[in-house]
Amino acid sequence: MRYLSAFEPSVEYELMSIFRRTDLLDRERLRFTAVYLNVKHRVSIPALSQQLSVNSMTIHGWFNLYESAGLQALFDEPRIGRVGSLEAYDESLILALVASHPQNLAQVVALLREQHQIETKPDILRRYLKKRLDLAKD
Repeated sequence: MRYLSAFEPSVEYELMSIFRRTDLLDRERLRFTAVYLNVKHRVSIPALSQQLSVNSMTIHGWFNLYESAGLQALFDEPRIGRVGSLEAYDESLILALVASHPQNLAQVVALLREQHQIETKPDILRRYLKKRLDLAKD
């Protein structure tokens, strides 16, 4: 069994503040949760693997990162590539327009262009929705 060493008070305080963040990605939250449960509640790697639906080797990798570089190593690194064309816009605005015209993405694209000066295409909007909500049909 592998258990991480106990948190110092400052590390535990930092971890609690990280958990309160609203911009934390789901995959990042999983990493921090695994470390927290292992240290504070002595949950083993096989149990974490089952609870979090993550391969045990992945959890070992997270623990290695944490031990070598601390909590900051558990955040995602910046990725290479261009940001999607809809990523910069308010998700709730896009979802509200889609909810008002769920069967016609071309109409939603036209409304985005007319009302909000957002240039996109139906296929891009479909991929955006599929990635976000898994609602768009192929």
